[in-house]
Amino acid sequence: MRAGRLDDAERTFQRALAELATNPVDPTRGVPLAGLGRVHLAAGRHAAAAEALEQALPLLPENAFVAPYDIAEAQFALARALVRLDPANAARSRDLAAEAKARFLGVGAAFQPAAAEVDAWLSARAG
Repeated sequence: MRAGRLDDAERTFQRALAELATNPVDPTRGVPLAGLGRVHLAAGRHAAAAEALEQALPLLPENAFVAPYDIAEAQFALARALVRLDPANAARSRDLAAEAKARFLGVGAAFQPAAAEVDAWLSARAG
């Protein structure tokens, strides 16, 4: 997300969630939750990012309009949020990132750069 647009994005995702508030397990909530999580991550609010992304991940695969790369992006965002929140989350973060990389690779060549970004992130945390 581009700097300076985080507030607008946050308001948009919050509005979408407010409209879907009557059913907390509605799969369509996954998309704005994932978006809100990425906004929080970009703003350095790691606990809020992890909370939103943890809620989003079970919902995303249940939404027929969500592509595998959307799930991969949410997994990778959660991996980054968790490890920044607490280094004790390193193992789970690596697992989430590895799953995200596999999803990106499974989508096709267009997502090779995203998979490479995840791979670089994993390599930086190896050991």
